[in-house]
Amino acid sequence: KTPIGELSFDKKSINTILKNTYIKVSIIIEKIENTVLENVPVKDKNNCEVYDIKIVSAGKEIKKLEDKMIITLDNNSDSIEAYILSKNNELNKVSDFTFVDGKINLFVNECGRYIMQNIFTKEIKEMFTDVKPDDWFYNAAEFVLINNIFGELTTTEFKPYEDANRGFFVYALYNLMGEKPENSELIFEDIKEDSVYKDALIWAYNNKYVFGKSETEFDPEGKITRQDAISILYRISKQEPKEFDITTFDDYKDVSDYAIVPLKWALDNKIIVGSTDNKLMSTKTLNKAELSMILQNYCQQ
Repeated sequence: KTPIGELSFDKKSINTILKNTYIKVSIIIEKIENTVLENVPVKDKNNCEVYDIKIVSAGKEIKKLEDKMIITLDNNSDSIEAYILSKNNELNKVSDFTFVDGKINLFVNECGRYIMQNIFTKEIKEMFTDVKPDDWFYNAAEFVLINNIFGELTTTEFKPYEDANRGFFVYALYNLMGEKPENSELIFEDIKEDSVYKDALIWAYNNKYVFGKSETEFDPEGKITRQDAISILYRISKQEPKEFDITTFDDYKDVSDYAIVPLKWALDNKIIVGSTDNKLMSTKTLNKAELSMILQNYCQQ
């Protein structure tokens, strides 16, 4: 533990550090000026903090550990993107981190130069003309934006009531889960090579989270219904089925057979709720506001 932050290790990482010595180990956590980012492709250097993490054992600097360590740094914002800088000044994104009690915890296995970039310098209500603090989806919209689940939004509109499509939904799940591209081909002929959805669909299809409308078509622009979205999310969760009496809803007979178990699971975990007029609305197309709420509820269950 240092005045700047602290490092925590598991047994495997400690073994790496102490492999050659039991005499002297130096652990350095140093905050340095962001002027070192002059030739680094970050979006806004003025909103970055840079930290050097070093471990020296028996006079030898350790670059990589056998397992993960936890880097804990003070941070009053929960809208951060974290990167480690490569030797070639390239940014490698850190996807495994959490925010707890005003601190950020990075779960990594490399020493080096870490960059924390504040994504949002404005409140969400100042960024978008169609999102207000008293909107029922305000916190959910903030959640998906902070975590970059919808990707980079460059307009002044969030478009909360715009329908979400099948491709966009899988893309959001891919970002939510922090997945990385897989080295395999996509079988669907209606997904272009440069499509923003491509990597997400390869991941989802290979893991049997989604299926095509046919053997060669996925229909990425097709609408995504509540029951379809919940069914996919249920497969990803790998959680046990739940018992929930959906017959209390007036429209329970509209639920497709394949969606009964997923909807029971989602209702029991409060990922979705019924409407004020006691309906499940299982066949309703999801809009972006509803999708934001479902993803936030899933993460908070």
